[in-house]
Amino acid sequence: MPQTTTDGIGTVEAGCQRMDGEQALEYVRQRKTLPGGDFDRQRRQQNWMRSVITGVTQQDVAGDPLRAAGVVRQLAASVQTDDGLGEAQLVQLAVSYRALRADDVTFLQAPLADPATGDEDGASVVYLDAAAGAQLWEAVRTDDVASWLAANPGAGLADTVR
Repeated sequence: MPQTTTDGIGTVEAGCQRMDGEQALEYVRQRKTLPGGDFDRQRRQQNWMRSVITGVTQQDVAGDPLRAAGVVRQLAASVQTDDGLGEAQLVQLAVSYRALRADDVTFLQAPLADPATGDEDGASVVYLDAAAGAQLWEAVRTDDVASWLAANPGAGLADTVR
């Protein structure tokens, strides 16, 4: 965190830190005092996921099915999945991706229109750039997101977020 941020949700101190669950929720939920609002919140959520992947892989949680099952149980208490994705499937998924590292995952933002936000019937909405988005979706289909990111360097998650 480049600077301390405070809003009605809580305060997140500047600098690199280890967070408990409550602090992490404050970090990923803040938006009203961030310059980019919901877009900064999105980047924070991606940054949190990157940190989780880093922590899990550094501790080789997925390399030990018993530890993976424990983490999945903790995670399952906080998230909801459809009926076809239960604890056994999540453990299997975690173990199958045990070689995955945070550097193997790219977090990005879909291309936004200009203006990117608006109001429709009293609801705040985000507008995507359909043409630029079509290029991204084609890159995903052809497994060539790296080239798309090279052509759109601002789309990826930066090392530091607000």
